[in-house]
Order: sequence, then structure tokens, then C-alpha cells
Amino acid sequence: RDFSVLEDGALAHCLQEQEIEQHYASNIQKNKLVQKDIRIAKKLQDEEDQRSKLQSLQKRQLIEEKDLAYARVVQEELQKQTEERQQREEEDQEVARKLQELEEAELQGRRWSLDSHSRHRGRNGRQC
Repeated sequence: RDFSVLEDGALAHCLQEQEIEQHYASNIQKNKLVQKDIRIAKKLQDEEDQRSKLQSLQKRQLIEEKDLAYARVVQEELQKQTEERQQREEEDQEVARKLQELEEAELQGRRWSLDSHSRHRGRNGRQC
């Protein structure tokens, strides 16, 4: 009977050791699986972050391109308006110059007419 008790104790101890080893092995396996899952999750998160950064960069570049195109259109319109204004100013100056020439010619014609008219009058202002 003592032998049986010793044998039962040894068997219980052996079973307990196996249970501990299985539990320990299971913990190791679970930890490895968790570490693998963490690495995979981190990799996936990094990839998602990269995609997000790339999308953000592409959107920003698209906005910058649209802004640049719009700025070009505005600049061209302003340049066109400036050229049109300069053209109108030149035309106005030309019209003003022609009007001044006409006025001067008219004034010159009046002077000539008055000079010629006054030569034909006598001293008392009568015509000869």
C-alpha cells in the first residue's frame, strides 16, 4: 500500500509537471501568435499610413495644380485687361492728338483768314 501511495504521488507529480509544461508551451505558443499578430497589424497599419500619406500628397498636388492653373488664367486675364487698357489709352492719345492737330489747323486757318482780311481793310477799318 505504501508503494501504491508513492506511485500515486509520483504519477500525480508527473501529471502535474506535464500540465505545467503544456500550460507553459501553450503560453509560449499564444505569445508567439500574439507577437506575430502584432507584427502583422503593425505592418498593415504602416501600409495604411503610407497609402493615406500618398493620397493626401496626391490631393495636395492636385489642389496645387488647380490653384496654379487658376492663377495662370487670372494672370492671363489681368494681362489681357492691361493690354486692352493700354491699347485704349494709345487710341485715346491718338484721337486727342488728331483733335489737337485739327484745332491747331482750325486756329491757324482763322488766323490766316483774319490776317488776310485785315490787310484788305483801310485805316478806319473799312474794306478797300
